[in-house]
Parts: sequence; structure tokens; C-alpha cells
Amino acid sequence: MERTLWSVRRTCGDEGDSLVKKSVFLNLLWSMLGFGAGVGLVFPVFARVVLDAPGALSPLFFAMCLGAGLLVGAVNYGLFSLVVSRALERLVHAMGEVNSHMAAADCKGLDCAQGLHLDDSSQDGIGQTALAFNTMLDAIATRMGRDGSVHALLERLGGLGELSDVAQAVLESLCDASSASIGLLWVEEGDELKLRASVGQDQSDELPNVLDTKLGAVTVALDRGAVHVVSPEREGLDWVSSSTPLGSLRPRAVALVPLIFQQRVVGLVLLGCSKEQPSKDVLELIDDLRSHAAAYLHTAALNQRMKELAAIDELTGVLNRRFGIKRLREEFSRSVRHGVPVSALLVDVDHFKRFNDTWGHDAGDEVLRRVARTIEGAIRAGDVLCRYGGEEFLVVAPGTGLADAARLGERLRRSVEAMQTTWQDKVLQVTMSMGVVTWPNAAASQAEELVSSADAALYRAKETGRNRLMVHHGERMLGVTQLFEELGLVG
Repeated sequence: MERTLWSVRRTCGDEGDSLVKKSVFLNLLWSMLGFGAGVGLVFPVFARVVLDAPGALSPLFFAMCLGAGLLVGAVNYGLFSLVVSRALERLVHAMGEVNSHMAAADCKGLDCAQGLHLDDSSQDGIGQTALAFNTMLDAIATRMGRDGSVHALLERLGGLGELSDVAQAVLESLCDASSASIGLLWVEEGDELKLRASVGQDQSDELPNVLDTKLGAVTVALDRGAVHVVSPEREGLDWVSSSTPLGSLRPRAVALVPLIFQQRVVGLVLLGCSKEQPSKDVLELIDDLRSHAAAYLHTAALNQRMKELAAIDELTGVLNRRFGIKRLREEFSRSVRHGVPVSALLVDVDHFKRFNDTWGHDAGDEVLRRVARTIEGAIRAGDVLCRYGGEEFLVVAPGTGLADAARLGERLRRSVEAMQTTWQDKVLQVTMSMGVVTWPNAAASQAEELVSSADAALYRAKETGRNRLMVHHGERMLGVTQLFEELGLVG
């Protein structure tokens, strides 16, 4: 036990080093031996004065009493340390297991606390310590479980771009968190909340594709901006049901979960719960999930609306410059707020004026359409492509770091280089130059500064030979190979 406690103290850093020479058990041993020795020395005097024992002050009797006192002290220490050591060893072992789970980030809620709870039945300091540890363990497990659920949702949403996919992922995550068998999600579009996803709900004529925001419970949830649990029958939500082999099943309670982004309602989730009131832990998990999901739903809804609005460049079929810059501003603002990177790639078709002069503007238009389709097919669903102007295109890559942005740019460049366009029985080929910039690697206080930095890198790419990309890295312009060498990466 002494060795175990020693090793625990050795892991505490510099502060632990100042305490490593101190030992409660060693102090206890000396205290008990000192007490035993004191009793052994006092007892002969006590025996002579009180008991009038002749020979009590003899050296032999003194030695016997002293030895007996030391023996009793040592035995008491042994018994005490044996009992207490086992309790402390269990505590140290359990704390070590908790640290291992936290370091590995593999805690899945209260499951990771199984087998680590200590016996807290004793009515003493050890029992109180064990009870405090068990309470702390459950709190840590719950918090890590919630963080794990949020991380899983964000990881899933990171690979999605379409509004229907994002809405379904958000709804399924909230249903899992609340153990709800029924779920519906309406997304704010204009002045209406339109149904975009469902789980387990019977599709009937009563199911509203456009939710009435003046419905009592809905109004309360939206006004409060908080989860609102109600009885479905009392609030006019008796159409919430799902079919089972035994007939139609209605939930005992309905949780209305508003999704709010930047103080604006972007959606509303309805969860059919089997319990009349979800637990506090469930409500806190729902709160965590909805606060993160709202931003992704807002972005997906914005993408959807932009496709439906006149935001598309007529020639190339991608976003026009105005909406592209708007999306860049939104993604830059979100990146600054959450501390995640965002990259901008400014693309220019090489020698395009000469191409137009040689083959004509109709051929040039066809090449621009092909370039746009090629780039659009090579970027992720969550990335944004717009025609920046003339033969220039802008790609916005949210959550993409500098090295990944360079890899993306190189992939786009090679795709366009390999592209062939047939025009009047002739095969036409073009190349493109590119400037890449990533926040926060490049300093910027607003989105337009990212475009300026990307434009400077693009100018450098043209200046050094075209058909290449340059990366704005701090105050320097680097090619892909130089960048990867400096970062110690493989291209």
C-alpha cells in the first residue's frame, strides 16, 4: 500500500514532489510507537505509586513495559493500515480507471462507471469519501456521455450538406437521446415551419406539413426558446402516433424542442416520449444537442433557400458572386465564433482571353460551364462554389485546415487539367491557377480579407508559371511541395 500511495504522489507533478517525503501512514506508525513507548514508560511509575508494586521501578520491569507498549503500538498500526489500506487501494484503483477512460475519451455515459463504484455503506470518513467519489464518478460519466453524443452528432453533420439529410440526422440524434419512438422536425422557411424529417410517425391527413405556430404549446415553446413538455391530448397534438402490431400507439408526453441560432428560431422538433416527464439528464442532453444542431440546420436551410432563389449564375449553374460572398461571411463568422478553420480557394482559368480570341466566346462559355461542373463534382457537399467573376471561381471550404485545403486545391487543379471539352469537332483543354488561404493561419478580421489574401496567392501562382497553386502561409507564399515540407507532411 505504501508503494501504491508513493506512486500516486509521484504522478502529481512538481507540487507532488514537495509532498513526496510526507506519509500519513509513516506519521501514524511513529505516533503509535511513540504513544506505546510513552505508556510503557509511564506505567511502571503508575504501578509503583498507585498499585504500590515493589520492583515496579526496576530496569527489567521498565524494559518489559516499554517493549509491551511498542508491540501494542506496532500491532495497532498494522491492523489500522490493513483495514484502511484496502479501502484506499480500491479508491486509487477506481480513480486510475476513471483517468484511463477520460484520457482515451471512450466513456459512453454511465456505462463507463459500471464496476468502479465503491462501497459507501460505512458510517465514517471512509464511507463519506466513497460516497463523494461515487457522486463525482456519476457526474463525470454523465458529462462525458453527453459530450460523446454531441461529438457523434457533429461528426455526422460534418459530412452532410442537403437540408433533408441534416434534418434527418438532427432528428434521429434527438430521438436517440430522449428514447423517443416518434419524432418530427419542422424547418423555418420564410415565415413558415415546414416539415422536413420524421421518425416513427404515422403519415396521416392530420399530420401538418406546415406547423401552426399559434398552436398553444408550440407558441409557448417558441416564445420561451426552451424545451416544453406537454400532454398531447390536452394541447391538440392527439394526431401524434405510430403504428404497432397491437394498434396505434400514442406517447404519454410530447417534448417540443425549439432550435435557435443567433436568437432566431430555425426549426422545431417534436419528440413523442414514453414517460410523462423526461429526466433532468435527458433534458440537459437535448439542450446540448439542439444548441449545436441549430447552426448546421440553419446552414443547410440557407443552402436550400439559395438554390431556390435567384442565386445561381446563369452561365455556369453555380452560385453567383453576391451569394458566394454572403456564404463566405457566414462561414467566417462561425469559424471565428467556434474556433474552427475555414479556407478560401480563388481559381482563375489560365490565358482565358487568348482562348476566347482563338476559339470564340461560345467556346469560352462552354469551357467555363465544364470547369464549374468539374470543380463542383470534386468538392465536398458542405463546401461552397461560386462564380467570382469572368473566368474566376471561389471555393469556400468550412472546417478545412491549411494542409487539407492545399490537397483540395491540388485535386481541383488536376481535375481541370485532365478535363477535355469537345467544340466543333476539336478537343479543347485549359488549365487553371489558384490561390489558397486558411483562417486562422492567415490573419483576417473579416471575410473580404481572406479573398484579398487568396487573390495575392493567385497572383503569385500566375507570376511563377500558371497551372499551379500557391498557399498564403502567414506572410509568405508557398507552393504545395514547400508547404508540406515545412509542415512535415506527405502530399
